[in-house]
Amino acid sequence: DIDASRLTLELLETQEFEADSQEGAIEALSRLGVKLAIDDLGSGYNSLKRLAELPFDTIKVDQSLTLNLRRSPMLSFSLVSTLLKLGRDLGRQVIIEGAQDTDTVQAVFALGATLAQGFALARPMPAAQFQAWCAARRDVADACGVSGPLGALALHWALAHGGAAHVGVAQDGPVARWLRDCGATAEVLGWHEQLHLDPASWSHDQPFVAWLLRELRARP
Repeated sequence: DIDASRLTLELLETQEFEADSQEGAIEALSRLGVKLAIDDLGSGYNSLKRLAELPFDTIKVDQSLTLNLRRSPMLSFSLVSTLLKLGRDLGRQVIIEGAQDTDTVQAVFALGATLAQGFALARPMPAAQFQAWCAARRDVADACGVSGPLGALALHWALAHGGAAHVGVAQDGPVARWLRDCGATAEVLGWHEQLHLDPASWSHDQPFVAWLLRELRARP
């Protein structure tokens, strides 16, 4: 007795379907009003082809991309941001898998994600506990500031790729607050402030990025 539109079926990107069976099943689900999600996008090879052929409502980005954020942050930022933009362009809902800790949640939300899945948000639970969890949980937006170098680096990357909208937010922004809280040196604080005061200086942000990368690698 649940409305069909409230049900989403996840299909793994690596699952194969015979064309005739697939078409008939999709048509039947469409008539019911059931929604479809492509799971683990980024783990297989035919992602774009399947997105073009099947009427998916939701894209779930594979956790292998988020688990690689610390090992290769700049490349991972670009991949996650690109998939988020692809989802927006296609009119699809995008869920980032692998949000296992607060730093990862902060990073993917800084890159533009609005939905994520992982232990940092909730672990699997019995249905009887779900209503209590919903009533007690914090708004995720409240937790998406910056409390570590990964979130700071992701937000800096996002701002650097977003034009000049960041100018003037140095003193009160989340990165600036984290820098002060973590005891960053006057030199580092000066780099960050200069970046926000002078738009032209963003093409020379290597010292600040290098410092953030060193801080990231120095932490477990």
